[in-house]
Amino acid sequence: MNPEATWPLKGTWYNELGSVMVIHPLNSATQTVTGIYTSAVSSSGCAKGDYALVGRGDVQNGGQTFGWTVCWRNDVAPPCNSTTSWSGKYLVVNGDQTISALWLVMMDTKDPADWASTYIGHDIFTRKPPSEEEVARALQLKRPANP
Repeated sequence: MNPEATWPLKGTWYNELGSVMVIHPLNSATQTVTGIYTSAVSSSGCAKGDYALVGRGDVQNGGQTFGWTVCWRNDVAPPCNSTTSWSGKYLVVNGDQTISALWLVMMDTKDPADWASTYIGHDIFTRKPPSEEEVARALQLKRPANP
């Protein structure tokens, strides 16, 4: 069986803050995930523009788990000196395609502030962009997965 044929993750996804993730077709030989991540928010203002994402997927026999990483460095914004990694699972919830993923962002800090270098959170990605009201509500409840 061709893993790419049973892997529904390619395409455009939105998280509850309005960030956009575009997943390219799976490289079935290596099970490599690639794509583009565009953050809708940034607590430090440095995460502007598009960022490459790379990862691996467990797609043998129809598996739907995968992980991906974004290094917050591009040619548009100043370097963020941080990296975010997500570990997620594809689910169909009430007929809607969903990716539920935990994320870990690691930021560069000076030695005395090492305790503040890591944040953990959760994103839900869907095929439908959130409304402005949904984004405003999510911003009150959660931290973005980037600096």
